[in-house]
This record gives sequence, C-alpha cells and structure tokens, in this order.
Amino acid sequence: MLRITLSEIVRKSEVEAVFNFRDIVVKGLSIDSRAIKKGQGFVAIKGKRFDGHNFLKQAVNKGACFLVVERLAFDIKSFSLPVLLVKDSVRFLGAAGRIVKDKSAVKVAAITGSCGKTTAKDMLAYILSYKYPVLKSLASRNNAIGLPLTLLELNPEHKVCVLEMGSNHFGETEYLSGIAGPDVGVITNLGLAHTEFFKDLRGVYREKISLFRNNSAVAVLNADIPLLRNSGIKNKKIFFGVTHKADIWAEFVKQQDNRVYFRLNNRYLFSLNTLGRFNIYNALAAITAAKVLGVGIKESAGCLSEFSFPGMRFEIKKTKGIVFVNDAYNSNPTAMENFLESAKNITGVNKVGVFGDMLELGAKSGYWHLRILKKALKSGFCCVIITGKNFLKASSNLGRISNCSLIKALRKEDIPKILPVYAKKGSWVFLKASRAVGLEQVIKSLLKKQRHS
Repeated sequence: MLRITLSEIVRKSEVEAVFNFRDIVVKGLSIDSRAIKKGQGFVAIKGKRFDGHNFLKQAVNKGACFLVVERLAFDIKSFSLPVLLVKDSVRFLGAAGRIVKDKSAVKVAAITGSCGKTTAKDMLAYILSYKYPVLKSLASRNNAIGLPLTLLELNPEHKVCVLEMGSNHFGETEYLSGIAGPDVGVITNLGLAHTEFFKDLRGVYREKISLFRNNSAVAVLNADIPLLRNSGIKNKKIFFGVTHKADIWAEFVKQQDNRVYFRLNNRYLFSLNTLGRFNIYNALAAITAAKVLGVGIKESAGCLSEFSFPGMRFEIKKTKGIVFVNDAYNSNPTAMENFLESAKNITGVNKVGVFGDMLELGAKSGYWHLRILKKALKSGFCCVIITGKNFLKASSNLGRISNCSLIKALRKEDIPKILPVYAKKGSWVFLKASRAVGLEQVIKSLLKKQRHS
C-alpha cells in the first residue's frame, strides 16, 4: 500500500467522530479480523451473516492499529488505539480506496458488462503485464467492498490497475466509477442480467453507461450491440466488434483443435485456448483497451495465444474418458445462449447438457427459462438434465420438441446419480447455472465418487 497517514484518511472521508486520536502511518485496511495484519486498520462491516462489530477485540489482538465502527456498543476506554465513528463503513472503505488511488500515478481500466467481465479483465491484465507492473482485482472483487480493497493494495511500482465492476441495482456502477476514477472504461456487452432490478435491456444499458458519468475515461464499446453502437456517451469512444464496423474487428473466425482462431483488422492472426466463440468479444475488448493504454495489437496477439481462462468459464476437465465443460460460474439468458451456441458447434460426440436456474430475472423469469430450455433441446444434446424451481416449472409447459431426452432432477445432488446413465466414455457434459446454484458441485461429487470406486 502507498504511504498514507490516519490524518489524511480522517480529513478526506466522512468521519463523524474520532476517539483516542494519534496520527500514525496506515499499512492497509482489513474487514476480516482473522486475516488482519499488524499496522492495518480494521473496518467493522455488518454483513448478512456476520457483524464485524462483534470481532473488534480479535482485530486488536491481531495487531489492528485503529478501528472503524458504525456504532459505539462498547467502552471506548477499553481500547487505547484510535476509533473512527462513521455512518456507513462500506462508504468509508470506498473513500479510503479513492484516497489511495488519487495518491498514485496509476492508469485505471474499469470493465463492466452483463457477462465476460472477469475474463476480459484477466485478459487485459495479462496483456498489460508484459509491459507494466499491473494490479488487478482478484477473482470477482467487483463490488463496493472488493473494488476499494483492491485499490488499497496499490504500491509505488504499479503503473496500471485493472478493475472489474459488477452491479445488480441502479447506481452501483456510477458509485464504483466514482471510487476508481477510470482512464479507460470497457463495456463488454449488454444482456438480460439482473432484470429483476433493471427490468429490461434498456435498464441494463442505463446502468452500464453510468460508468462514464462525471469522468473523461475513454469508452471502449461493443459495436455489435445496437444500444452501445448508437449510445449518446459524450466521452471519446473506440469500438470493437465482429459483425458491425468497428475500430478493431475480428473476421475469418474458425474453431479447430480446441482453439478459436480469427484475424484482426485483416492483418493479425489470433488464437485463443478455448472452445467458446463468444470469448472473441472478451479478447477484442481487452485488445482495444490495451491499445488505448499503449500496447500494440501485434503484442496483444502474442500474449493472448498463451492466456489461460479463469476457472468455471468454459473450463474443460477430463476424467474417466468423459469431458466436462464447466461454465457454472454464472448465468443469464444472454450468457446461456452464447454457451449453447458454442456447445452446438462441437460435433461428432455424444453431448449431455446439465443446466440450473438463472437467477434475478424478475417477472420474466418463466419466459426466459422456457425459451432457453427450448433452445437447449435443439442444440444437439442427446440428453438435457435440468434442476432448480424455475427450469422445472418451465418444463411443465413444454411439449415434445426434439429427440433429446429431458430429465428433471428435483435436487442438484441427484445429478451425479443420473448422469452416468447418459454420459458414457467419450461423452461431453456441458454445465451452466447461476453462481448461487453451485452446479460445479456435480463435478466435484463425480470426481470424489470415481476416486473411491
């Protein structure tokens, strides 16, 4: 972390009261009393499962140098270290992240979109790391807690910071953008994600373009999305795409030997270590943002040919002659349609689809589960196994569509018992669901079963 003092934090954040104040050099902030390090401040956050205010003594015993609290449900005199009283601990964390970012000289790239954010973020960081010291948000640290915690890890060596921004309510992207202060902003795509809150595609669009509110970040946009292609964003815009005119475009796409090949701007040959053609868009987003930040297209081509995709994003695992394609990190109608299209392009093998619910779709959830189920049954699978109340309900409104067998698993725990009937040696099994479904446990259960067989 960059050198910062407690007085700087107090002066530039919304602190209602300070007790036992003494100025100290802060070595970081932590929200986990188990992982806090000596010299870090402990920020007590009340979450859904735990309340950080119940772990103040543990944080002090582990070496916390000051405390941030929303309430004084303890005797101040019992602590000799500084205590900051704030109205909102999460907002305090955001302010601290912005303070550290402003003290640094880093260029910030912020990536959002309905799907592909993490992959595009990792691709961009991978490309940039060949030229600069890069800090990137780990896993999916993409919310009001994870993003500032990433910024707090900046040190004087970093030249670029690559951040992911997720949201499922209006206003969250604008808030995160205000913390990050991006120089480059990327929208990978727009899809029907979190429509329980955003209502429709235009609502998703409105939330995502708030990334560019109150800043001058270069906007890197998907030209194949009409709302983005014709957007009224005032910032400088650079487009990437496949089917529409763009500044950086892909053509001559082909799939061969478990890789996707394409030519960029009619000049540079690219290949990606994936079977998911939709990842071309993630690559284009990363390549375009990297170009804005000073890395040429030719250099990006060499980097991405060696890129390893994040776990549970079209991740391939082979066991006992069966190939599992695990894309169960998250799901929504757009991501599911992309996944089914990629699965359909894999031919000459026995294919089984295993699908769990797509969450947070609101009033149209039934419509989208029925539509996706119909498409899945026409995507070349010998069998489709579904689980989750939304898919099971949708299946009750379904007539015979194809020769594909439809199997209903009332619990996802039943799938490992069902699957061996349809997935024999040489089969490919495709899995996708929203993250909360935990569909990856199916693979873990099968692997465990095979180890003990």
